[in-house]
Amino acid sequence: MQLHDSLEMDIRPTSAAHGFGPLLIGMAMNIVDVPMMAIAMPGIGGDLDLGTGPLTLIAGAYPLMVAMLLPAGRAGDRFGRRRVFLAGGALFLTGALLSALAPGPLPLAGARMLQGGGAAAVAPQALAMIPQLFPPVAQSGAFARLAMTGSFASVCGPLLAAAPDWLGWCAIFLAEAALALTVILMARGQPSPEEPSMGGGSRPIETASFAALILCLVAPLSFGPAFGWPAPVFLMWAAAVPCAALFVRLTLQVGPAALIPPALLREPGVRWSLVFLLLAVSAPPGFFMVLSLALQSEPRLSPLQTGLVTAGFPAGVVAGSWTAGRLALPPLARVALGISLRCGSFLLIHAILPGTTLARLWPLRVGMLTAGAAME
Repeated sequence: MQLHDSLEMDIRPTSAAHGFGPLLIGMAMNIVDVPMMAIAMPGIGGDLDLGTGPLTLIAGAYPLMVAMLLPAGRAGDRFGRRRVFLAGGALFLTGALLSALAPGPLPLAGARMLQGGGAAAVAPQALAMIPQLFPPVAQSGAFARLAMTGSFASVCGPLLAAAPDWLGWCAIFLAEAALALTVILMARGQPSPEEPSMGGGSRPIETASFAALILCLVAPLSFGPAFGWPAPVFLMWAAAVPCAALFVRLTLQVGPAALIPPALLREPGVRWSLVFLLLAVSAPPGFFMVLSLALQSEPRLSPLQTGLVTAGFPAGVVAGSWTAGRLALPPLARVALGISLRCGSFLLIHAILPGTTLARLWPLRVGMLTAGAAME
């Protein structure tokens, strides 16, 4: 018995090292998309002759599908995490190739939705497979490497968006397609860390009702500005009410095995954490898109110059993450400090942006660095 346990401990880290590579690249593939698209938006708008509304639709198509993380995670529990991980990579690859070939805003938005669906499938499986790949003592290190990979991808994303003129914004999607293909090829040769779990858990109708609720809440924010707030947008918001009622009813029936266990939401700390995450995470994507449009229109920065400016935000996140762990402050004090720094940095950016020139970019870089550090 001791010999068997010893052999298992010797073999498992080796197989984990091989199986961890696709997870790292998959997470980087998901995260690098947002800053790259923020830099590419002005080029897309210029080449396709698009106004703010269609650009808003294109920008919102990806996060609309990424919001389906929770149903996608449950699909991994039901059908096998490796299988759903590979399906997500294939969906992301297909969406990237179709995005590179898109002739107009609607095909591009549809392709972006495919990419977002692939990202929603990949991310939760990558997180869930770490406990199957690593023993308990090594899991914290694996999660730390996964987080560092995401931070590195965020820093590199704006710089990768500076493609040659003859490729333009299509190069972004070709690069993402190459990453997705790499993930698929690496993951196909790896043994599955677990078998599909077909029993227990939430019912498909509960998962479907939650996905419909998210769709009815988030989709109008993308479709409304793009189409002039037509009546169907408000009908979708109204449809969110019965979807929410059905989801709550099914959740109470299932109990602890529900998609979102009711006991979890009764914890005050969990509720406040969700509110804080909503406020902290929802603003940066839109902020990056608006800032990229502004920098490439009035000061007329190039995509590379814009990327060098916006890269200060994820660089600040990395620096803030390293510093936060060394501050001897209670959690509430850290949150208060982060909120103060973030508000101050956004006010600073708002104040200095009108006077920004090609020769005077360092104040904006300082503001971006501070805003990123405040995230941690």
